[in-house]
Amino acid sequence: MFVLHEKLNAALDALNNIETTDDYIMYGLNTNRSEKQGIRNLIEIIGGGKETHTACVNMKNFLDHFGIATEERSHNHFIIKPQLKGVQAYENEIWYANLCLLLENGYCMTKKVFKQPLLDACSKLSVRVSYRSYFELDYIVTCNQYDNVSLQRRECLTYLLETIKNDLNKYAQDYTWKTPKPGLIKEWADAAFRYERLHQMIDETYHRHRDFNRPIKIYVGSFSGYRFGVTGTENPHSYIKYVSFNVEYTSNSYSGLEDDVILNIDHNLGIKWLVNSYYGVECHRRYEEGKCTTLRAYVDSINVIRRLEWVEE
Repeated sequence: MFVLHEKLNAALDALNNIETTDDYIMYGLNTNRSEKQGIRNLIEIIGGGKETHTACVNMKNFLDHFGIATEERSHNHFIIKPQLKGVQAYENEIWYANLCLLLENGYCMTKKVFKQPLLDACSKLSVRVSYRSYFELDYIVTCNQYDNVSLQRRECLTYLLETIKNDLNKYAQDYTWKTPKPGLIKEWADAAFRYERLHQMIDETYHRHRDFNRPIKIYVGSFSGYRFGVTGTENPHSYIKYVSFNVEYTSNSYSGLEDDVILNIDHNLGIKWLVNSYYGVECHRRYEEGKCTTLRAYVDSINVIRRLEWVEE
C-alpha cells in the first residue's frame, strides 16, 4: 500500500517548493538553507533502500512528516529507515487499508464502526487526527503540526469536489450545470450549493498564488467591524489595528453558512479602505447601482490581508 518512492517524491516536491524565508519557517527548517541539501542527500540514500542517520532534528521532523520512519538512538542521533513507522502492527486488521489511505492521502472514507479503531491506531502512531462527517459520508481528516499549510485538508476537499461534479453532471441538463433536468431541481440545487461551498472552502486553505511569493488563502465576505489605532511616530496618524471579517461559506464553521474571523490588515491597505472611508462609500455606490458588495480578501500565512477586491458577478 505504501510505496517508498511515492513518499520520497512527495518530500522532494515539497522541498522544491521551499523558496522564501516564510516557506523555510513553515516547514521548521533553518533559514540559512543549509538543511535543504542535507535532506536531499538523505532522500537519495533512503531511496537506495539503505538506512541512514542525522543529528539534525529539523531534518528528522521534515522526513517524519512524509511517513519516512525515524528512530532516536540517543540524544540528537536519529536513524532513518526506508519503511513506514509502526503501521505494520495493524496489517491484519480489517481496516488496515483505510489506515494506509488515511496516512498516505490525509483522508479516508470509512464505515462508522471503524472510526474509533482508526483514531486509536493513529494515537499510538503519534499522528493526531480529527473526525468529520462531510455531506453524510464519514471521513477521517488528518490534523498535525503542519496543518497551517493545509495540504491534506485541501486534498480532501478537492476529492470531495470531484464527487460533487459527478452529481452535477447527473442532475444538470448540460455541461454548464446552470439548469436542472426536469423533476430534479431539488437534487440539482443541493449539489450546486455544495459545489459552490466546497470551492470557497478550498480557497480558504493556504495555497500557491501566482501574484504572491508566499502561501495565500482567500476569504469571501464583508467587514463586520474594525478597530482604530494611532501610530506613535513623529507624525501620528490613524490606522487599523485589526478587522472582523464576516466570511460566507467558511471552512471554519462546518454547521453554518457564515463565520466571523479576526484578521490583521496591511497598514496602507487599512488606511485606504477603512480610515479614508473608501469601503463605506464604494459599498453604498455599488448597492445603489445593483452591483455586488461582497469582498474577496487575500490573506497571507501570518494572517494579514494583503489585497482586497470586489467580487464581480
